[in-house]
Amino acid sequence: MLRSLKKIHLLITRRPLLLILFVFLIVQLILFRYVGVFTGLEAEKYVTQGNLLYETGSLSDTKYVFYLPIILLVYCCRLLHAPYALAAIIQIALSGLSLFYFYKLASRLGNRNVAFYSSLLLAVFFPLQAWNLFLYSDSIFISLTVIYTYFVYSQGDKGMRGTVRILLFLLLLLFTRPHGLLFIPPTIFYLLFRRQSKASLASGLALCLLLLGSMYFLLNMAFTGGGDMDAMKPFIEEHIICFVPLKPQGNYTLDIIKTASPVKDIFYYVFHNPSHFLRLMALKLLSFFNMTRSYYSSSHNIYLVVFLLPVYLLSIPGILFLVRAARNFALFLVALLVLYPLGATFQCDDWHSRFTMVVIPYFILLACLGAYQIFTNRFLRRRKNFSTV
Repeated sequence: MLRSLKKIHLLITRRPLLLILFVFLIVQLILFRYVGVFTGLEAEKYVTQGNLLYETGSLSDTKYVFYLPIILLVYCCRLLHAPYALAAIIQIALSGLSLFYFYKLASRLGNRNVAFYSSLLLAVFFPLQAWNLFLYSDSIFISLTVIYTYFVYSQGDKGMRGTVRILLFLLLLLFTRPHGLLFIPPTIFYLLFRRQSKASLASGLALCLLLLGSMYFLLNMAFTGGGDMDAMKPFIEEHIICFVPLKPQGNYTLDIIKTASPVKDIFYYVFHNPSHFLRLMALKLLSFFNMTRSYYSSSHNIYLVVFLLPVYLLSIPGILFLVRAARNFALFLVALLVLYPLGATFQCDDWHSRFTMVVIPYFILLACLGAYQIFTNRFLRRRKNFSTV
């Protein structure tokens, strides 16, 4: 037993990434044993579109442009005459790559201990890792957002060349799923308020205006896709959880308009129905961060509370440390953790909280940074007190 513990300790200290990868693969095998490759429910849309692209060379609607990676994976499975398990394997591989970049980001913001424990927690968080086995757009999107965040950290201080690289990566996110549009506001915030020269600020302002214009155009494009992309439906029928309306008949006391611009319709609703909008926003934010559900088992809900409550609480000192240690990057990350959930409330929350999974890696990272700071400061205080005795 003692020998085994020594081997594990050596592995942690000498090959932490190898151990994390091993744990990650074990988690994926467990999930595959109990979930398999899931192609039902929302996955049916992407399987259908992938098959349609293979058979006709086109998609049935422009809104599916915002889900291209998963559709192209299904298309490749048809092209290679391979089972859909190939798509899941590629998603798992991309998720493993994102875990590697997450480790690199954590080690550069903190140290190897922070990187190891935060990456390990992310690898064993089953509610997030399970999406790798679903042929939804979320697995690819979550993985790419983690890599994008590392890209912002590593390229953000490299002048215009680094900024262009960030924007090119952002373009990829926009066509991974519609929620990629929610990464535009944090990126704009970062480009405007990071420390930079006046010349860089002027070019950054021009880029931000371009990003805003692009976001407006793409949002209108996404919301005119029809069906489940109806911009006003979640407000009129009061959807907290998507497709579970509180008022199925609709709330027709609201002051709303219907124009050719869904974004304009949303802002008209917000400004003319502020109390209704704020009430729905509060309920959606509660659902977004809570993640427990009445239709989950008690053990599942307890697991979520035990995992998430310390993570949320410890992320507070983690944010304070990050602001002091890496101000530029802190601008982006804090903006993301504030603006992404707020942006998500303009539609509805997911039945299984998959929209929340996008921000969970950063809360885990901040929590480990916070825990390390608390532990280190307490240890130093005790050592100081001991030395003065």
